[in-house]
Amino acid sequence: MVLELVRQAIDGGTYSGMAAWLDESGVPTPLDADGGKPRQDQRQRRWLPETVKHILTSPNLTACTTVRDEKTRQLHVVRNADGLPLRFTDAPLVDDVTYARLQQALSKRTRTASDRKGGHLLHRVAYCAIHGDALYGWKKMDRKAGYYRCMVCRSYIRMDDLEDLAVMTFLDQVGDVEVMDRRYVPGEDHSAELSDVYAALEDVRAERDGGEYSYTGGMDDYRKRTARLSARLAELEVKPSRPAGFELVPTGETFGEKWEQLDAQGRRRLMLGAGYEVRASRTAEGFTFSFRMDPELAARVQAVAAGAPVSVPDHAELQAAYELSRLIEWAGENAPERPESEWSPVERAQVEAMRRVQAEFEQRTGHTLQISIDLTPQVQQPGSSALRRHRLCLINCVYRGET
Repeated sequence: MVLELVRQAIDGGTYSGMAAWLDESGVPTPLDADGGKPRQDQRQRRWLPETVKHILTSPNLTACTTVRDEKTRQLHVVRNADGLPLRFTDAPLVDDVTYARLQQALSKRTRTASDRKGGHLLHRVAYCAIHGDALYGWKKMDRKAGYYRCMVCRSYIRMDDLEDLAVMTFLDQVGDVEVMDRRYVPGEDHSAELSDVYAALEDVRAERDGGEYSYTGGMDDYRKRTARLSARLAELEVKPSRPAGFELVPTGETFGEKWEQLDAQGRRRLMLGAGYEVRASRTAEGFTFSFRMDPELAARVQAVAAGAPVSVPDHAELQAAYELSRLIEWAGENAPERPESEWSPVERAQVEAMRRVQAEFEQRTGHTLQISIDLTPQVQQPGSSALRRHRLCLINCVYRGET
């Protein structure tokens, strides 16, 4: 039963769907199986999705001994003196590699609290350019349009304008990047058979030394056996050896195409999971908007979409880098921008990308964008964060009409 649940989960089954399958198959619930008293609540007589989730996420599947934390109520794996998991049997229901595949499949359907409550697209993606606090979706009672609002300075920005600009700058960096699929690659290890062949050769030599080949033609038999074992040994020694793992495989689909298929929360998880952040604040004419041109963003987006582990820039580091850029700007220490003839190919591509964003946004909204990209020489100061080398793009949106 458990192995079938594992198979269904890896194939994309839902907790509720697997619970229904258990009911239809007549599998007793844990409370039914323990011979407890009859329960009046009909819901308790059925498999619950949370029970299925508990079974599939438990390390006990791999025979790991666990202990429950009394405060958090979470299970922790018990480890031996060498730091290895303490197993209660040598024959677990699920091996470690399958368990890793199972957890990866389950993680793709995990929703955050903001997902369940219908969180806004830029929740924890957009931050106040003045105070650094997260911007929250909000709607005034006398207005039809929604707004993003800083809870510190109380300023607000039209939701559709901020989301349009954030999405445009995000997709301009990753829209043409190909979506990757994370596939399991079985390992290849011949060490066990190599040990068997070496042991067999030792046994044959011991038999020869013990006189077991002293009969007529015995030495011919000995040479044939050692020749076969030596040949097999040579074959195994040249075969590749690699651990089991995962690899990213192209799908032929771009993130621009995938974006159209995602709902609002799927889009938010993609930006948030890749560590994409923007800064915005209200001005007398409209609002300011800024983001960092991150050359590693595309690779992180690929990993997030494939369900692979991702190391995102630390939010505190991003905020510190942004504040440093503001201080330099206010102090007037920026060197004059170099003429276009001195731009590198990367700088030229970044400027052209922002011109495309500017044209699309102005055509869609009727507002005016004033864009400035820091093209001063990227000097890395000793001890400073590498994030500060990422070029900062500052955008000023001037509203036309109602805000």
